[in-house]
Amino acid sequence: MVEIEDVIIGAFAFAGIATLVIYVLTNPGGMIPLNLQDVAVGSFVVFALSKVSFLSSL
Repeated sequence: MVEIEDVIIGAFAFAGIATLVIYVLTNPGGMIPLNLQDVAVGSFVVFALSKVSFLSSL
């Protein structure tokens, strides 16, 4: 069964990734060089922190 907090966190994570993709697509010059590994680690950290903060708020 899917927990509601997973849905909420997933939606935020998806929105963040979608924003990043749109930014990269609309920025062909690459003003800010992004390492995909750093981005993946960053998104995982954000996911973990939001999960922990959500669970601790219950």
